[in-house]
Amino acid sequence: MSERGTGLSFGIKTAPMHVDYDDMVRVWREADAIPVIEHAWLWDHLLPLAGPAGGAAYEGWTLLAALAAQTERLEVGLLVTSNRIRPPAVLAKTAATVDTVAKGRLVMGLGVGGTHQPGPNPAVAEHAAYGLPLVPPAEGIARLDETCTILRRLWTEDTVDFAGPYTTLHDARCEPKPRRRTPLLIGGWGDRTLRVVARHADLWNVPGPPHNRIEWIAERDPRAACALRRDRPRPRRDRAFGADPCFVRGSGHDRGHRRWAGPHRRHAHRVEPAPPVPEGCGLLDRGLRHFAGMSNVAGMSYPDAVYLGEGGEASATVRPANEAPELDQRTTRASYLATGASTDGEFGLYRWDFKGPRSGPDPHFHRSISESFFVLSGEIQLYDGRQWVTGGPGDFLYVPKGGVHGFRNESGEPASMLILFTPGAPREDYFERVATTPQMTPEERSEFFLRHDTFWT
Repeated sequence: MSERGTGLSFGIKTAPMHVDYDDMVRVWREADAIPVIEHAWLWDHLLPLAGPAGGAAYEGWTLLAALAAQTERLEVGLLVTSNRIRPPAVLAKTAATVDTVAKGRLVMGLGVGGTHQPGPNPAVAEHAAYGLPLVPPAEGIARLDETCTILRRLWTEDTVDFAGPYTTLHDARCEPKPRRRTPLLIGGWGDRTLRVVARHADLWNVPGPPHNRIEWIAERDPRAACALRRDRPRPRRDRAFGADPCFVRGSGHDRGHRRWAGPHRRHAHRVEPAPPVPEGCGLLDRGLRHFAGMSNVAGMSYPDAVYLGEGGEASATVRPANEAPELDQRTTRASYLATGASTDGEFGLYRWDFKGPRSGPDPHFHRSISESFFVLSGEIQLYDGRQWVTGGPGDFLYVPKGGVHGFRNESGEPASMLILFTPGAPREDYFERVATTPQMTPEERSEFFLRHDTFWT
Protein backbone atom coordinates (compact mmCIF):
# COMPACT_ATOMS: atom_id res chain seq x y z
CA MET A 1 0.00 0.00 0.00
CA SER A 2 1.93 2.97 -1.24
CA GLU A 3 1.42 6.69 -0.95
CA ARG A 4 -0.54 8.19 -3.85
CA GLY A 5 -0.01 11.90 -3.64
CA THR A 6 -2.70 13.63 -1.58
CA GLY A 7 -5.56 11.32 -2.57
CA LEU A 8 -7.41 8.63 -0.70
CA SER A 9 -7.14 4.95 -1.53
CA PHE A 10 -10.16 2.70 -1.18
CA GLY A 11 -10.51 -0.97 -0.32
CA ILE A 12 -12.95 -3.63 0.85
CA LYS A 13 -12.94 -5.80 3.94
CA THR A 14 -14.91 -9.04 3.72
CA ALA A 15 -15.89 -10.93 6.87
CA PRO A 16 -15.04 -14.63 6.24
CA MET A 17 -17.95 -16.08 8.22
CA HIS A 18 -21.36 -17.53 7.33
CA VAL A 19 -20.52 -17.38 3.62
CA ASP A 20 -19.52 -19.80 0.87
CA TYR A 21 -15.94 -19.78 -0.41
CA ASP A 22 -17.19 -19.33 -3.99
CA ASP A 23 -18.94 -16.10 -2.97
CA MET A 24 -15.73 -14.79 -1.43
CA VAL A 25 -13.85 -15.54 -4.64
CA ARG A 26 -16.52 -13.85 -6.74
CA VAL A 27 -16.49 -10.63 -4.70
CA TRP A 28 -12.68 -10.39 -4.66
CA ARG A 29 -12.49 -10.99 -8.41
CA GLU A 30 -15.09 -8.29 -9.03
CA ALA A 31 -13.18 -5.89 -6.79
CA ASP A 32 -9.95 -6.75 -8.60
CA ALA A 33 -11.54 -5.56 -11.84
CA ILE A 34 -12.54 -2.14 -10.44
CA PRO A 35 -9.56 0.26 -10.48
CA VAL A 36 -10.91 2.51 -7.71
CA ILE A 37 -10.71 -0.43 -5.27
CA GLU A 38 -7.01 -0.77 -4.48
CA HIS A 39 -6.81 -3.20 -1.55
CA ALA A 40 -8.82 -6.06 -0.03
CA TRP A 41 -8.78 -7.46 3.50
CA LEU A 42 -9.92 -10.34 5.67
CA TRP A 43 -9.90 -10.61 9.45
CA ASP A 44 -8.23 -13.12 11.77
CA HIS A 45 -10.89 -14.84 13.90
CA LEU A 46 -11.34 -18.58 14.36
CA LEU A 47 -15.00 -18.40 15.41
CA PRO A 48 -17.86 -16.30 14.00
CA LEU A 49 -18.22 -12.92 15.70
CA ALA A 50 -21.96 -12.85 15.00
CA GLY A 51 -24.75 -15.24 14.12
CA PRO A 52 -24.83 -18.96 14.90
CA ALA A 53 -21.73 -20.10 16.77
CA GLY A 54 -21.58 -23.23 14.64
CA GLY A 55 -21.48 -21.36 11.33
CA ALA A 56 -18.60 -21.28 8.87
CA ALA A 57 -15.53 -19.24 9.85
CA TYR A 58 -12.45 -19.59 7.63
CA GLU A 59 -8.87 -19.39 8.88
CA GLY A 60 -7.59 -16.03 7.69
CA TRP A 61 -4.13 -16.72 6.26
CA THR A 62 -5.19 -19.89 4.46
CA LEU A 63 -8.10 -18.06 2.84
CA LEU A 64 -5.90 -15.06 2.03
CA ALA A 65 -3.49 -17.28 0.08
CA ALA A 66 -6.39 -18.71 -1.92
CA LEU A 67 -7.86 -15.27 -2.70
CA ALA A 68 -4.44 -13.84 -3.55
CA ALA A 69 -4.12 -16.56 -6.19
CA GLN A 70 -7.50 -15.54 -7.63
CA THR A 71 -6.60 -11.85 -8.04
CA GLU A 72 -3.92 -9.93 -9.93
CA ARG A 73 -3.93 -6.27 -8.91
CA LEU A 74 -5.30 -5.73 -5.39
CA GLU A 75 -2.98 -5.37 -2.46
CA VAL A 76 -4.11 -7.95 0.10
CA GLY A 77 -3.85 -8.58 3.82
CA LEU A 78 -5.53 -9.29 7.15
CA LEU A 79 -6.94 -6.32 9.03
CA VAL A 80 -5.42 -7.32 11.35
CA THR A 81 -3.56 -10.53 12.20
CA SER A 82 -3.77 -11.60 15.84
CA ASN A 83 -0.28 -11.86 17.29
CA ARG A 84 -1.56 -14.42 19.82
CA ILE A 85 -2.26 -17.27 17.37
CA ARG A 86 1.03 -18.00 15.55
CA PRO A 87 4.67 -17.95 16.72
CA PRO A 88 6.53 -14.98 15.18
CA ALA A 89 8.85 -16.98 12.95
CA VAL A 90 6.00 -19.16 11.69
CA LEU A 91 4.02 -15.98 10.92
CA ALA A 92 7.01 -14.58 9.00
CA LYS A 93 7.20 -17.76 6.92
CA THR A 94 3.44 -17.81 6.32
CA ALA A 95 3.38 -14.17 5.25
CA ALA A 96 6.36 -14.58 2.93
CA THR A 97 4.66 -17.56 1.27
CA VAL A 98 1.42 -15.61 0.76
CA ASP A 99 3.43 -12.70 -0.68
CA THR A 100 4.96 -15.13 -3.20
CA VAL A 101 1.47 -16.30 -4.18
CA ALA A 102 0.34 -12.67 -4.44
CA LYS A 103 3.43 -11.71 -6.48
CA GLY A 104 4.47 -9.01 -4.03
CA ARG A 105 1.06 -7.55 -3.15
CA LEU A 106 0.95 -8.42 0.57
CA VAL A 107 0.46 -5.78 3.27
CA MET A 108 1.31 -7.25 6.69
CA GLY A 109 -1.51 -6.26 9.06
CA LEU A 110 -0.76 -7.05 12.71
CA GLY A 111 -2.26 -6.34 16.12
CA VAL A 112 -1.81 -7.39 19.74
CA GLY A 113 -4.59 -9.98 19.64
CA GLY A 114 -6.58 -11.30 22.60
CA THR A 115 -5.54 -10.23 26.10
CA HIS A 116 -7.15 -10.14 29.52
CA GLN A 117 -9.65 -7.27 29.63
CA PRO A 118 -12.15 -6.09 32.24
CA GLY A 119 -15.81 -6.73 31.50
CA PRO A 120 -17.20 -8.80 28.61
CA ASN A 121 -14.37 -10.09 26.42
CA PRO A 122 -15.21 -12.01 23.20
CA ALA A 123 -11.62 -13.28 23.03
CA VAL A 124 -12.20 -15.52 26.05
CA ALA A 125 -14.43 -18.01 24.23
CA GLU A 126 -12.31 -18.05 21.06
CA HIS A 127 -9.03 -18.62 22.88
CA ALA A 128 -10.52 -21.26 25.16
CA ALA A 129 -11.95 -23.13 22.17
CA TYR A 130 -8.55 -23.37 20.48
CA GLY A 131 -6.33 -23.79 23.52
CA LEU A 132 -4.76 -20.36 23.20
CA PRO A 133 -3.81 -18.63 26.47
CA LEU A 134 -4.81 -15.04 27.10
CA VAL A 135 -2.04 -12.81 28.45
CA PRO A 136 -2.03 -9.45 30.27
CA PRO A 137 -2.15 -6.40 27.97
CA ALA A 138 1.42 -5.37 28.81
CA GLU A 139 2.73 -8.78 27.77
CA GLY A 140 0.64 -8.71 24.62
CA ILE A 141 2.15 -5.38 23.58
CA ALA A 142 5.68 -6.57 24.39
CA ARG A 143 5.10 -9.67 22.27
CA LEU A 144 3.84 -7.48 19.41
CA ASP A 145 7.03 -5.41 19.54
CA GLU A 146 9.12 -8.59 19.50
CA THR A 147 7.20 -10.05 16.56
CA CYS A 148 7.70 -6.88 14.49
CA THR A 149 11.46 -7.14 14.98
CA ILE A 150 11.51 -10.83 14.05
CA LEU A 151 9.38 -10.33 10.94
CA ARG A 152 11.60 -7.63 9.52
CA ARG A 153 14.81 -9.53 10.29
CA LEU A 154 13.61 -12.82 8.78
CA TRP A 155 12.43 -11.00 5.66
CA THR A 156 15.79 -9.27 5.12
CA GLU A 157 18.56 -11.47 6.62
CA ASP A 158 19.83 -14.84 5.43
CA THR A 159 19.87 -16.41 8.90
CA VAL A 160 18.58 -15.08 12.20
CA ASP A 161 19.55 -15.83 15.80
CA PHE A 162 17.28 -14.15 18.29
CA ALA A 163 16.99 -14.28 22.07
CA GLY A 164 14.06 -12.29 23.38
CA PRO A 165 11.88 -12.44 26.46
CA TYR A 166 9.30 -14.61 24.66
CA THR A 167 10.99 -16.05 21.55
CA THR A 168 14.32 -17.78 20.92
CA LEU A 169 15.50 -18.58 17.37
CA HIS A 170 18.61 -20.47 16.26
CA ASP A 171 19.74 -20.27 12.65
CA ALA A 172 16.21 -19.34 11.47
CA ARG A 173 15.70 -18.89 7.73
CA CYS A 174 12.84 -17.55 5.64
CA GLU A 175 13.01 -18.41 1.96
CA PRO A 176 11.72 -17.27 -0.40
CA LYS A 177 11.66 -13.77 0.95
CA PRO A 178 8.91 -11.24 0.17
CA ARG A 179 9.24 -9.71 -3.27
CA ARG A 180 9.31 -6.16 -1.92
CA ARG A 181 9.79 -4.42 1.41
CA THR A 182 6.44 -5.60 2.74
CA PRO A 183 4.54 -2.70 4.35
CA LEU A 184 3.89 -3.35 8.03
CA LEU A 185 0.50 -2.13 9.21
CA ILE A 186 -0.17 -2.13 12.97
CA GLY A 187 -3.63 -1.79 14.45
CA GLY A 188 -4.29 -0.22 17.85
CA TRP A 189 -4.65 3.13 19.56
CA GLY A 190 -3.55 2.85 23.20
CA ASP A 191 -0.47 4.80 24.30
CA ARG A 192 1.70 1.69 24.68
CA THR A 193 0.62 0.28 21.31
CA LEU A 194 1.36 3.61 19.65
CA ARG A 195 4.95 3.31 20.81
CA VAL A 196 5.18 0.06 18.83
CA VAL A 197 3.56 1.84 15.87
CA ALA A 198 6.16 4.59 16.04
CA ARG A 199 9.01 2.08 16.20
CA HIS A 200 7.98 -0.34 13.48
CA ALA A 201 4.93 0.58 11.39
CA ASP A 202 4.65 1.85 7.85
CA LEU A 203 0.88 2.19 8.24
CA TRP A 204 -1.39 2.73 11.22
CA ASN A 205 -4.81 1.08 11.39
CA VAL A 206 -7.54 2.55 13.59
CA PRO A 207 -11.33 2.13 13.30
CA GLY A 208 -13.13 5.26 12.19
CA PRO A 209 -16.73 6.40 12.69
CA PRO A 210 -18.92 5.32 14.36
CA HIS A 211 -16.29 3.75 16.66
CA ASN A 212 -13.89 6.71 16.81
CA ARG A 213 -14.32 10.32 15.71
CA ILE A 214 -12.02 11.68 13.01
CA GLU A 215 -10.96 14.46 15.39
CA TRP A 216 -10.00 11.90 18.04
CA ILE A 217 -7.94 9.93 15.51
CA ALA A 218 -6.12 13.08 14.47
CA GLU A 219 -5.31 13.81 18.10
CA ARG A 220 -3.86 10.33 18.65
CA ASP A 221 -1.58 10.36 15.62
CA PRO A 222 1.06 12.80 16.88
CA ARG A 223 1.57 10.53 19.89
CA ALA A 224 2.54 7.72 17.53
CA ALA A 225 5.10 9.99 15.90
CA CYS A 226 6.50 11.43 19.10
CA ALA A 227 6.22 8.42 21.41
CA LEU A 228 9.91 7.58 21.11
CA ARG A 229 11.14 11.14 20.44
CA ARG A 230 12.88 10.00 17.33
CA ASP A 231 13.41 11.75 14.01
CA ARG A 232 11.71 8.96 12.14
CA PRO A 233 8.81 10.22 9.95
CA ARG A 234 5.34 9.51 11.22
CA PRO A 235 3.80 6.23 10.10
CA ARG A 236 1.32 6.69 7.30
CA ARG A 237 -2.20 6.14 8.54
CA ASP A 238 -4.69 3.52 7.42
CA ARG A 239 -8.15 3.29 8.95
CA ALA A 240 -10.72 0.53 8.65
CA PHE A 241 -14.12 2.16 8.83
CA GLY A 242 -16.60 -0.57 9.77
CA ALA A 243 -19.43 0.29 7.42
CA ASP A 244 -22.88 -1.03 6.64
CA PRO A 245 -22.89 -1.70 2.88
CA CYS A 246 -26.31 -0.06 2.61
CA PHE A 247 -24.81 3.32 3.52
CA VAL A 248 -22.61 4.04 0.55
CA ARG A 249 -22.70 7.62 -0.63
CA GLY A 250 -20.29 10.25 0.57
CA SER A 251 -21.72 13.35 2.18
CA GLY A 252 -20.41 16.81 2.83
CA HIS A 253 -21.95 16.85 6.29
CA ASP A 254 -19.58 17.22 9.21
CA ARG A 255 -21.57 14.90 11.45
CA GLY A 256 -23.08 11.45 11.26
CA HIS A 257 -21.34 8.17 10.55
CA ARG A 258 -23.28 7.09 7.47
CA ARG A 259 -21.03 9.06 5.14
CA TRP A 260 -18.21 6.60 5.89
CA ALA A 261 -19.86 3.84 3.96
CA GLY A 262 -17.21 2.27 1.84
CA PRO A 263 -15.78 2.37 -1.64
CA HIS A 264 -18.37 0.16 -3.29
CA ARG A 265 -22.05 -0.68 -3.54
CA ARG A 266 -23.45 -4.19 -3.35
CA HIS A 267 -26.28 -4.90 -5.79
CA ALA A 268 -27.56 -8.39 -6.63
CA HIS A 269 -24.19 -10.11 -6.45
CA ARG A 270 -22.23 -7.29 -8.10
CA VAL A 271 -19.64 -4.85 -6.88
CA GLU A 272 -19.93 -1.34 -8.34
CA PRO A 273 -17.87 1.79 -7.66
CA ALA A 274 -19.48 4.31 -5.36
CA PRO A 275 -19.35 8.07 -5.90
CA PRO A 276 -16.07 9.63 -4.75
CA VAL A 277 -15.80 11.03 -1.25
CA PRO A 278 -16.40 14.77 -1.66
CA GLU A 279 -13.89 17.43 -0.76
CA GLY A 280 -14.28 19.13 2.58
CA CYS A 281 -15.13 16.03 4.60
CA GLY A 282 -11.96 16.42 6.64
CA LEU A 283 -10.03 13.20 5.90
CA LEU A 284 -7.22 14.56 3.76
CA ASP A 285 -6.75 17.58 5.97
CA ARG A 286 -5.97 15.21 8.84
CA GLY A 287 -3.48 13.13 6.87
CA LEU A 288 -5.69 10.05 6.51
CA ARG A 289 -4.89 8.22 3.31
CA HIS A 290 -6.48 4.76 3.12
CA PHE A 291 -10.07 3.66 3.62
CA ALA A 292 -11.43 0.10 3.90
CA GLY A 293 -15.19 -0.51 4.01
CA MET A 294 -16.92 -3.72 5.08
CA SER A 295 -18.43 -5.69 2.20
CA ASN A 296 -21.61 -7.72 2.43
CA VAL A 297 -20.37 -10.76 0.50
CA ALA A 298 -23.71 -12.48 0.23
CA GLY A 299 -25.41 -9.57 -1.54
CA MET A 300 -29.18 -8.99 -1.56
CA SER A 301 -31.23 -11.99 -2.64
CA TYR A 302 -33.86 -14.33 -1.31
CA PRO A 303 -32.47 -17.06 0.96
CA ASP A 304 -32.55 -20.70 -0.02
CA ALA A 305 -35.95 -22.37 0.09
CA VAL A 306 -36.80 -24.07 3.38
CA TYR A 307 -40.29 -25.32 2.58
CA LEU A 308 -40.12 -27.66 -0.42
CA GLY A 309 -43.72 -28.81 -0.58
CA GLU A 310 -46.14 -28.04 -3.40
CA GLY A 311 -49.35 -26.73 -1.87
CA GLY A 312 -48.36 -25.01 1.34
CA GLU A 313 -49.51 -26.11 4.79
CA ALA A 314 -51.60 -24.88 7.71
CA SER A 315 -48.83 -23.87 10.13
CA ALA A 316 -49.68 -20.30 11.15
CA THR A 317 -50.52 -19.40 14.74
CA VAL A 318 -52.80 -16.71 16.18
CA ARG A 319 -52.24 -15.05 19.55
CA PRO A 320 -55.38 -13.35 20.90
CA ALA A 321 -55.09 -9.82 22.26
CA ASN A 322 -56.36 -10.84 25.68
CA GLU A 323 -53.60 -13.39 26.32
CA ALA A 324 -51.74 -12.59 29.54
CA PRO A 325 -48.21 -11.17 29.25
CA GLU A 326 -45.40 -13.59 29.99
CA LEU A 327 -43.38 -11.04 31.97
CA ASP A 328 -44.96 -8.76 34.56
CA GLN A 329 -42.57 -6.71 36.68
CA ARG A 330 -42.82 -3.59 38.80
CA THR A 331 -42.25 -1.11 35.97
CA THR A 332 -42.92 -3.10 32.80
CA ARG A 333 -44.89 -5.88 31.18
CA ALA A 334 -43.78 -7.91 28.15
CA SER A 335 -45.85 -10.08 25.84
CA TYR A 336 -43.74 -12.53 23.88
CA LEU A 337 -45.62 -12.35 20.59
CA ALA A 338 -42.92 -14.43 18.90
CA THR A 339 -39.72 -15.91 20.26
CA GLY A 340 -36.63 -17.42 18.73
CA ALA A 341 -37.95 -20.80 19.78
CA SER A 342 -41.32 -20.31 18.09
CA THR A 343 -39.81 -18.92 14.85
CA ASP A 344 -36.98 -21.45 14.51
CA GLY A 345 -34.47 -18.76 15.37
CA GLU A 346 -35.56 -16.32 12.67
CA PHE A 347 -36.73 -13.43 14.86
CA GLY A 348 -38.32 -12.41 18.13
CA LEU A 349 -41.14 -9.90 18.59
CA TYR A 350 -42.28 -8.48 21.93
CA ARG A 351 -44.92 -6.00 22.96
CA TRP A 352 -43.30 -3.91 25.69
CA ASP A 353 -45.58 -1.98 28.05
CA PHE A 354 -44.19 0.64 30.43
CA LYS A 355 -46.42 0.95 33.50
CA GLY A 356 -45.36 4.50 34.30
CA PRO A 357 -42.35 4.69 36.65
CA ARG A 358 -39.09 5.65 34.96
CA SER A 359 -37.34 2.59 33.51
CA GLY A 360 -35.27 1.39 30.58
CA PRO A 361 -31.66 0.47 29.75
CA ASP A 362 -28.72 2.83 29.26
CA PRO A 363 -26.88 2.92 25.89
CA HIS A 364 -25.49 -0.45 24.81
CA PHE A 365 -24.96 -2.55 21.69
CA HIS A 366 -25.19 -6.14 20.46
CA ARG A 367 -22.74 -7.95 18.21
CA SER A 368 -25.05 -10.69 16.91
CA ILE A 369 -28.56 -9.23 16.65
CA SER A 370 -30.23 -6.17 15.20
CA GLU A 371 -33.20 -4.55 16.93
CA SER A 372 -36.14 -2.42 15.84
CA PHE A 373 -38.50 -0.36 18.01
CA PHE A 374 -41.98 0.85 16.98
CA VAL A 375 -43.85 3.13 19.38
CA LEU A 376 -47.53 2.19 19.81
CA SER A 377 -48.66 4.68 22.44
CA GLY A 378 -47.33 7.29 24.85
CA GLU A 379 -43.86 8.85 24.76
CA ILE A 380 -40.63 6.81 24.83
CA GLN A 381 -37.10 8.19 24.84
CA LEU A 382 -35.04 6.47 22.12
CA TYR A 383 -31.24 6.68 21.84
CA ASP A 384 -29.90 6.43 18.27
CA GLY A 385 -26.19 6.34 19.13
CA ARG A 386 -25.84 10.11 19.05
CA GLN A 387 -28.67 11.60 21.08
CA TRP A 388 -31.88 10.82 22.94
CA VAL A 389 -35.03 11.67 20.98
CA THR A 390 -38.67 11.57 22.06
CA GLY A 391 -40.58 8.92 20.17
CA GLY A 392 -44.35 9.04 19.84
CA PRO A 393 -46.96 6.73 18.25
CA GLY A 394 -45.79 5.64 14.82
CA ASP A 395 -42.11 6.51 15.35
CA PHE A 396 -39.62 3.77 14.46
CA LEU A 397 -35.96 3.12 15.36
CA TYR A 398 -33.83 0.54 13.53
CA VAL A 399 -30.54 -0.54 15.13
CA PRO A 400 -28.07 -2.64 13.07
CA LYS A 401 -25.69 -5.09 14.72
CA GLY A 402 -23.16 -3.06 16.68
CA GLY A 403 -25.40 0.01 16.78
CA VAL A 404 -25.44 1.83 20.12
CA HIS A 405 -28.99 2.34 21.36
CA GLY A 406 -31.21 2.59 24.42
CA PHE A 407 -34.84 3.21 25.37
CA ARG A 408 -36.52 4.76 28.40
CA ASN A 409 -39.84 5.85 29.75
CA GLU A 410 -39.23 9.19 31.46
CA SER A 411 -42.71 10.67 31.23
CA GLY A 412 -44.12 8.90 34.28
CA GLU A 413 -47.10 7.84 32.11
CA PRO A 414 -47.88 4.46 30.54
CA ALA A 415 -46.38 3.81 27.10
CA SER A 416 -46.12 0.82 24.73
CA MET A 417 -43.90 -0.27 21.87
CA LEU A 418 -42.98 -3.29 19.77
CA ILE A 419 -39.44 -4.70 19.93
CA LEU A 420 -38.25 -6.83 17.00
CA PHE A 421 -34.85 -8.54 17.05
CA THR A 422 -33.21 -10.72 14.42
CA PRO A 423 -32.13 -13.43 14.50
CA GLY A 424 -34.25 -14.92 17.27
CA ALA A 425 -31.90 -14.90 20.26
CA PRO A 426 -33.11 -16.16 23.67
CA ARG A 427 -33.88 -12.68 25.02
CA GLU A 428 -36.59 -13.97 27.35
CA ASP A 429 -33.99 -15.21 29.84
CA TYR A 430 -32.20 -11.86 29.66
CA PHE A 431 -35.25 -9.73 30.43
CA GLU A 432 -36.51 -12.09 33.13
CA ARG A 433 -33.18 -12.08 34.98
CA VAL A 434 -31.62 -8.66 34.27
CA ALA A 435 -33.31 -7.18 37.36
CA THR A 436 -31.30 -9.61 39.51
CA THR A 437 -27.87 -8.46 38.25
CA PRO A 438 -27.30 -6.09 41.22
CA GLN A 439 -27.29 -9.18 43.46
CA MET A 440 -24.75 -11.02 41.26
CA THR A 441 -21.01 -11.06 41.87
CA PRO A 442 -18.95 -9.04 39.36
CA GLU A 443 -17.89 -12.28 37.67
CA GLU A 444 -21.47 -13.55 37.44
CA ARG A 445 -22.69 -10.20 36.11
CA SER A 446 -19.94 -10.07 33.47
CA GLU A 447 -20.73 -13.62 32.35
CA PHE A 448 -24.47 -12.84 32.21
CA PHE A 449 -24.07 -9.82 29.92
CA LEU A 450 -21.50 -11.58 27.74
CA ARG A 451 -23.77 -14.62 27.34
CA HIS A 452 -26.62 -12.33 26.31
CA ASP A 453 -24.52 -10.29 23.86
CA THR A 454 -24.98 -7.00 25.75
CA PHE A 455 -22.12 -4.51 25.84
CA TRP A 456 -22.55 -1.25 27.75
CA THR A 457 -21.02 2.00 26.54
